[in-house]
Amino acid sequence: MRYSRRYIIFTGILILAFVLKVSYVSDTYGRVEQFRGAQLEENVFYPLKAASINQENSLTAVVDQTPYTNAFDHLTLNSMMVVMGDEYFMGDVLGMSVIEDAEGKISVQRGDLKGTFFEGETEGNFAGEVVTLTAAPFMQNNKCYLPIPDFCTMFGYEFSWDGENYIVTVQSPEEEQDTLPSVYDLRDIDRVSEVRDQGSSSTCWAQAAVGAIESKPSAA
Repeated sequence: MRYSRRYIIFTGILILAFVLKVSYVSDTYGRVEQFRGAQLEENVFYPLKAASINQENSLTAVVDQTPYTNAFDHLTLNSMMVVMGDEYFMGDVLGMSVIEDAEGKISVQRGDLKGTFFEGETEGNFAGEVVTLTAAPFMQNNKCYLPIPDFCTMFGYEFSWDGENYIVTVQSPEEEQDTLPSVYDLRDIDRVSEVRDQGSSSTCWAQAAVGAIESKPSAA
């Protein structure tokens, strides 16, 4: 009888320890996904999946019901599966002006809406207000990549992501919008040098040449 009681107590302790262990594991590793048959944590799974999709050029895009066949040349997934687009996609496809300077400052504009962001930082300014991006802009292969979902929201586009088939879908705003701003001054985005006073030297040609050389070519 004495041994039976010990056995029951010991069994109860084992069951309690097992339940506590399962609860701890569930809390610690609760957010997992399946990738090729393996259960992985999100911060492990997402980088692996993103790298696989990028390597296999599996990304496709549909913009205004039109398939964009070479999307993989201008789209990529970051390590947390956020869809990023380069200057060409943001500019030629979505009609935004994207300019980055040597210090990592990124100016994005469409019509009269514009924002300022910085490479490697999620916080920026859009339409005079502080905004936080879901992913920081970054440089890859000499191209600046921006988080498409955020900029679609800011500029009034509809964005959706099919994570099963790796398809990006973007729909332009229903209301007609001007893609060109009503006022555009290169001095506001540091693309030209200061105006010079040549005085009485009669060297307008030299002043113009120096100003052109000092001016920075547009990135988009």
